[in-house]
Amino acid sequence: MAYPTGIKPAIFAFLSFLFIFQAWGQGENSYFINEFSLSVNRTMLYDDNTENRFGFGGGVYGTFLAKKKINILTGMEYNMTSQFKNEMYEGHFAYSTNVTYFLANISLPVTARINVGKKIKFFVEAGAFIDMCVGSRREGTMHTYHMEDNYHFVYTEHTFSGGGDCATFNYGPSCGIGLKIPVSKHELLFKTDYKCGLHVLYDYLDQIENRYLRIMVGFII
Repeated sequence: MAYPTGIKPAIFAFLSFLFIFQAWGQGENSYFINEFSLSVNRTMLYDDNTENRFGFGGGVYGTFLAKKKINILTGMEYNMTSQFKNEMYEGHFAYSTNVTYFLANISLPVTARINVGKKIKFFVEAGAFIDMCVGSRREGTMHTYHMEDNYHFVYTEHTFSGGGDCATFNYGPSCGIGLKIPVSKHELLFKTDYKCGLHVLYDYLDQIENRYLRIMVGFII
């Protein structure tokens, strides 16, 4: 897969940050990569032209101040989302219908988590994230008009599948709630969170944004 310009340096910079964070966390007797999760993702977009669709994801996280009531988490996630557009403008003599967009993102979150409870712990969290699009595509039906020599317009229709032409970066706040349930020396994690993307990813009369809810199950070592 071809990466958008700038994504490799951004990932390298973030991995360097993770290395520094690991050394700091170990100095505080904290685990570093200690949380793993899988998610079902659902876009949360509300306009007359959009229908929400499901996706999936997974992530690994490190915790600073793991033994404290308030933890700081960071890590790396893969989040795939999809959304359905009833109609999209394609130019003066073209439009598309029944278009499904698929967005694959490497997500970089930083979150503060407040824990309540002793054995079974309830938590709330808030933070921010950056999504870096490593692949976008779309599929649907294209409708075009072209003029013949006799100055009559001819209508054509065909299905298509191709690149989504969406922006590389998205960003915004996030929030979530969840439970941590002890299992032997580890913990099961159940969490719901919401990522509110603030950047318009595509703007050509019609717009594409990406905001999504995730239902997650995970494991903390």
